[in-house]
Amino acid sequence: QKIPRPPNSFMIYRREKATNHAGLIAAELSTKLAKAWRNETPETRAHYARLAEQAKAEHTLRYPTYKFTPARR
Repeated sequence: QKIPRPPNSFMIYRREKATNHAGLIAAELSTKLAKAWRNETPETRAHYARLAEQAKAEHTLRYPTYKFTPARR
Protein backbone atom coordinates (compact mmCIF):
# COMPACT_ATOMS: atom_id res chain seq x y z
CA GLN A 1 0.00 0.00 0.00
CA LYS A 2 1.26 3.47 -0.91
CA ILE A 3 2.11 5.80 1.97
CA PRO A 4 0.63 9.28 1.45
CA ARG A 5 2.87 12.34 1.43
CA PRO A 6 2.57 14.70 4.41
CA PRO A 7 0.38 17.71 3.58
CA ASN A 8 2.03 21.07 2.91
CA SER A 9 0.71 24.36 4.25
CA PHE A 10 -1.51 25.07 1.22
CA MET A 11 -3.11 21.63 1.34
CA ILE A 12 -4.02 22.13 5.00
CA TYR A 13 -5.39 25.61 4.16
CA ARG A 14 -7.40 24.16 1.25
CA ARG A 15 -8.86 21.37 3.42
CA GLU A 16 -10.01 23.88 6.06
CA LYS A 17 -11.46 26.41 3.61
CA ALA A 18 -13.12 23.88 1.28
CA THR A 19 -16.01 23.37 3.69
CA ASN A 20 -17.08 26.99 3.09
CA HIS A 21 -17.33 26.45 -0.68
CA ALA A 22 -19.57 23.41 -1.01
CA GLY A 23 -20.83 22.69 -4.50
CA LEU A 24 -17.81 23.91 -6.45
CA ILE A 25 -15.94 21.65 -8.85
CA ALA A 26 -12.50 20.70 -7.47
CA ALA A 27 -10.64 22.67 -10.16
CA GLU A 28 -12.70 25.81 -9.52
CA LEU A 29 -12.25 25.41 -5.78
CA SER A 30 -8.47 25.07 -6.09
CA THR A 31 -8.26 28.12 -8.36
CA LYS A 32 -10.34 30.23 -6.00
CA LEU A 33 -8.44 29.12 -2.91
CA ALA A 34 -5.06 29.56 -4.61
CA LYS A 35 -5.90 33.23 -5.23
CA ALA A 36 -7.05 33.58 -1.62
CA TRP A 37 -3.83 31.89 -0.42
CA ARG A 38 -1.66 34.35 -2.34
CA ASN A 39 -3.54 37.25 -0.69
CA GLU A 40 -3.29 35.89 2.86
CA THR A 41 -1.25 37.78 5.42
CA PRO A 42 2.23 36.51 6.29
CA GLU A 43 0.94 35.70 9.79
CA THR A 44 -1.78 33.45 8.40
CA ARG A 45 0.66 31.73 6.05
CA ALA A 46 3.07 31.23 8.95
CA HIS A 47 0.25 29.66 10.98
CA TYR A 48 -0.37 27.09 8.22
CA ALA A 49 3.38 26.54 7.86
CA ARG A 50 3.48 25.60 11.55
CA LEU A 51 0.54 23.23 11.05
CA ALA A 52 2.38 21.65 8.12
CA GLU A 53 5.50 21.16 10.25
CA GLN A 54 3.37 19.47 12.92
CA ALA A 55 1.78 17.24 10.28
CA LYS A 56 5.23 16.35 8.94
CA ALA A 57 6.43 15.44 12.44
CA GLU A 58 3.37 13.23 13.01
CA HIS A 59 3.91 11.66 9.59
CA THR A 60 7.54 10.90 10.46
CA LEU A 61 6.47 9.19 13.68
CA ARG A 62 3.79 7.17 11.90
CA TYR A 63 5.92 6.22 8.89
CA PRO A 64 9.56 6.30 10.05
CA THR A 65 10.90 4.61 6.92
CA TYR A 66 9.03 6.87 4.46
CA LYS A 67 11.10 8.40 1.70
CA PHE A 68 9.53 10.39 -1.12
CA THR A 69 10.24 8.77 -4.45
CA PRO A 70 8.53 10.42 -7.41
CA ALA A 71 7.03 8.11 -10.00
CA ARG A 72 9.04 7.79 -13.19
CA ARG A 73 7.29 8.67 -16.40
